[in-house]
Amino acid sequence: MLQLVQFGLPDDYYQTYAKKILGLGIPEVTDAAKTAVNPDNVVWVVVGDRAKIEAPVRELGLGELKFLDADGNPVVR
Repeated sequence: MLQLVQFGLPDDYYQTYAKKILGLGIPEVTDAAKTAVNPDNVVWVVVGDRAKIEAPVRELGLGELKFLDADGNPVVR
């Protein structure tokens, strides 16, 4: 209720939200992403067997890869 009032949302906002989101097309989602996502500030977190996924991830060309152990400590190559 607080969010409805705080953000001026209609009373049926939560009842109609899923239907509205599912009704969006690629152009609408792309436009929304352009205003909400700054590619220079995106951090990708990839988890898996390094031997199996490192080469394909490098091929994506997303930038520098950093490796961390299960505790979040840098892994020295």
